[in-house]
Amino acid sequence: MIELNPLVSISKEIRAWFETNNNVENQKKNEMKLAIKVLSKAILETKSYVRNGFENRIQEKEDELRELWNNAHVELRQIDNDLANRCFVKAEFWIEPEKWSDEKVEEYNIKLDSMSESLKILE
Repeated sequence: MIELNPLVSISKEIRAWFETNNNVENQKKNEMKLAIKVLSKAILETKSYVRNGFENRIQEKEDELRELWNNAHVELRQIDNDLANRCFVKAEFWIEPEKWSDEKVEEYNIKLDSMSESLKILE
């Protein structure tokens, strides 16, 4: 006669492994969704702000943009380290944007078009 206890035990362990694997996969998907959402918000808010140039600068808005880019940096660290670092540099940019030349923005690869392209790759 076949002993069922070992089979039941193995079945429970396999089920637990699948549940754990599914939970990890769902967590990764949720982290990716949040990172995309945060990065998208930073990009869209920045595009909206710079649409009319820098003639009418608003310090509070620039502080908000700095925070949005820093949040994107934090959310992206475990997903895309290079993009996370670029978001951090973009946050630094918003401390004193007038001190950044177009060449420096290009060198650090933080142009809005470039950031948008990186977002599309994540999606």
